[in-house]
Amino acid sequence: MVTTVLENLPPPLDSKAQQPPLFDGTTRLYTSYTCPFAQRVWITRNYKEDPAKREFAEELFTYIDTYVHFIQRRSDKRS
Repeated sequence: MVTTVLENLPPPLDSKAQQPPLFDGTTRLYTSYTCPFAQRVWITRNYKEDPAKREFAEELFTYIDTYVHFIQRRSDKRS
């Protein structure tokens, strides 16, 4: 049985959003939720401590690589 866990993600920043302080001593990662390359960085940062999550992330990366390769091949055919 598969269970899902909804993660509480912060809202995206836009021009009207309250801007975070310029420097408060913390490192921030600003990313796009829809970009597969940005998702890779986010997953690596969040799952590197837990071996089970790390294994899942590595498997997920293989799917992302396949998807990106598929998109590139489709765009090559349209040229």
